[in-house]
Amino acid sequence: TPWRVVLDTEMAASKRADDRARLSLSSCLSTEDYGDDAQDKLDIYTASQAGAPIHLFIHGGDWRLLSKDASSMMAQILHAAGATVICQD
Repeated sequence: TPWRVVLDTEMAASKRADDRARLSLSSCLSTEDYGDDAQDKLDIYTASQAGAPIHLFIHGGDWRLLSKDASSMMAQILHAAGATVICQD
């Protein structure tokens, strides 16, 4: 159906942008466990300045859709503004 084609196209474009953002932030990115489940992960994009503001992002999707990996585009913008960004799965 046409709406599915549009959705698939937009999701693919978003994934490419997120992949580019993760690559550009790879020097400041760490992935840490926070719980017992294998999916309990945090991506932490550490700011270059100590004492920088921290932005904690919890994605929507009822933990069934999307993931922390679909938040990298947003992390790139906030990190560029000087924040440490934490994205939760």
